Amino acid sequence: MGGPVAFVIQFILSAVAVLFLIRFILQATRADFYNPICQGIVRYTDPFLKPLRVVLPSYRNLDLAAFVATWIVSIVTIIVAVIMTGSYGNPTVVELIRSLGLEVGAIVGGVYRTLDLFLSFYWIAIFLTIIVSFVAPATYNPVVSLLNQLCEPVLAPARRVLPALGGLDLSPLVVFLVLALLQRFFLPGLFRLLF
Repeated sequence: MGGPVAFVIQFILSAVAVLFLIRFILQATRADFYNPICQGIVRYTDPFLKPLRVVLPSYRNLDLAAFVATWIVSIVTIIVAVIMTGSYGNPTVVELIRSLGLEVGAIVGGVYRTLDLFLSFYWIAIFLTIIVSFVAPATYNPVVSLLNQLCEPVLAPARRVLPALGGLDLSPLVVFLVLALLQRFFLPGLFRLLF
């Protein structure tokens, strides 16, 4: 069993995981919750997160319930993919499943996938911010405003390391380099070392 049905189910589960992850990032970056996009994300995720918050309250500005919800959906995605197709697309997760078994491998792989989704989210968000800054630099849009709020905590430290060069902000290059190192070398290496 697999094919298109497995693809659709994995796509839906991945979209749900990303939605919970964005909810986590919104609170962590203290994004403007009056933004209509933020309000939509809160409206869709609250029915699932409110019961989870009874067990996992927020810590400072970290919505632990949203992070754990992302992790749980990632575990389900891995298990569904393995059951329906016989494998999973990420080689690190496949190694974890082979060495730890499906259940434990999916739990640990879910942590890996959640962290990988977090890094991938910032790749896409910063890339979109760069595109928007070239296409429509001075326009207000709720999407652009939200992207800037989410990316600023990551880009600000890079700006201190590499200041603007003649009006050109090169800080995304530093962040892209760090994200690439984390995603391609550090994260897989850490999980291979630990498990």
